[in-house]
Amino acid sequence: MGIAKDITDLKNKDVKFDILLENMPFAVFTKNRQGDIIQSNSTFYRLTELNKLMYLNLKEEDILGKEHKESIEIEDKDVIFNKSNISLVRTLLTKSGEKIVEVFKSPIIDISGEVIGIVCTMRDVTEMKSQEARIKKMAYTDALTRLANRRGLYNFIESELVKNDADATIMFMDLDNFKHLNDNFGHQHGDEILIEFAEDLQNICRDGFVSRIGGDEFVIAWEGKMNKETATETADKILNLLTGKKIKFTTLSASIGIVTGNTGEESIDNFLTKGDLALYKAKDQGKNQYVFYNKDLDKKRCLNEEIEQDLRNALEKDELELYYQPQYCCNKNLVGLEALLRWNNDKYRRVPIIDIINIMEKSTLIDEIGNFIIRSAFAFAKKVNENRDRKIVVSVNISAVQIMKHNFVRNIKRIINEVDVNPKYVGIEITETVLLQNIDENILKIKNLKDIGVKISLDDFGTGYSAFNYLVKLPLSNIKIDKSFVWGMKDSDEYKTLVKLCIDTAHALNLRVVAEGVETKEDLELLKYMKSDYIQGYLFSKPLPKSEILETIL
Repeated sequence: MGIAKDITDLKNKDVKFDILLENMPFAVFTKNRQGDIIQSNSTFYRLTELNKLMYLNLKEEDILGKEHKESIEIEDKDVIFNKSNISLVRTLLTKSGEKIVEVFKSPIIDISGEVIGIVCTMRDVTEMKSQEARIKKMAYTDALTRLANRRGLYNFIESELVKNDADATIMFMDLDNFKHLNDNFGHQHGDEILIEFAEDLQNICRDGFVSRIGGDEFVIAWEGKMNKETATETADKILNLLTGKKIKFTTLSASIGIVTGNTGEESIDNFLTKGDLALYKAKDQGKNQYVFYNKDLDKKRCLNEEIEQDLRNALEKDELELYYQPQYCCNKNLVGLEALLRWNNDKYRRVPIIDIINIMEKSTLIDEIGNFIIRSAFAFAKKVNENRDRKIVVSVNISAVQIMKHNFVRNIKRIINEVDVNPKYVGIEITETVLLQNIDENILKIKNLKDIGVKISLDDFGTGYSAFNYLVKLPLSNIKIDKSFVWGMKDSDEYKTLVKLCIDTAHALNLRVVAEGVETKEDLELLKYMKSDYIQGYLFSKPLPKSEILETIL
């Protein structure tokens, strides 16, 4: 007795499956429960570069490497017994080289619901992964110097230091006067300097992670707490790169902040903040030096933040007012008043006003409070000149932040018009360092104001660049000799010579001279002999509130 069964449909299905398998755009193979590859398409052999005729009993580890046998068995058991899909990326070694493949495994389930095998697909993602790696590298690398960028630095600290709760030493550095170099020699030359400096940093700090996190800002991180002697030696080597060893670096110097600590005890941002505080301290102390972080810097930062917050409410609370220091001819005829800010807050009475102004300049407060100072002084200039035959000039100090604003001139003219004061009764005082930050643009700005009658004073003359050729270029009304020179005349003939030279040079250029810090009759007599035009100092008057100016001076 025989039994016959029509399997035409099954054969047709097998043929259809083979056709479907062969036309798949990626490698496909099926495995039985024992792990033998029982079926595959042509793409599979092209991808693996295997000779189909050489393998009778091919297994997946024959393709990927015997070292993967155990992990393959674990994966297959997961697919078979949990009826789950899994996806993974593996490296495939072929005759033509290494390939990265994406593998996807799914169970083959029969009509009764039993898993009878596994279907696997493999896709060549080598180019895609290479592209991802290139993009990732670009994301973590500075395009100019090929050092790590800020993101790369964070990644290094996070993955290599924080992950292991490691101690660390970090140096933060900023190239001083780099903008001046760019302005004078061009950005291309500046870029060449940065590239060469970056190479030198890597040579000096071979055991550290070197990064460029901004225009002229670099950070170097080491695992472990570097002792002070070693850190000092490294910092000195870095400073020496910019001080005399290379001619092209002669106009540059660096400021460095150094911090050590444990990355498991504080956040990355906290580490970086401490480094910044030390760096800014190095700059405040004169640049071209290094400063180690200490807790006092944090205290000052907290105080500064507190001051800034209270300053924001100072105008609303009417705590800010202007004092005015009179300026006289040597015969004590009043010629002008310099407006000086005072903050009536007992909490900060011991904080120097210059520190408060520095905090204002580093925040947006300089705009609001700066306008308050200008408006108040200009309004006072109008008031004090209403009934005077001999007019006086009320001047205000202008910071670098204010003059660098694109609308600086327009803002001054607007306040003059709103207050309705004659421009000839007001003046602005600007320091050399403020003017020289962007000298050509600033010259145009102050010339624009001088043309309408505003008096322009160069303040603290002698403490900045003190280059007399700038006096020829600048549209000034007068110069103010810094008080340190006047005080120095008591003990030094050299200071007397310098003051006399300043006065004679100014007069040769048809500029008036104001001598600041005059406190004794001896100073006055000497300055009269040198033909100083005006005198300002405690000998004649200290700064006074406007009520006392109106009652006693005018």
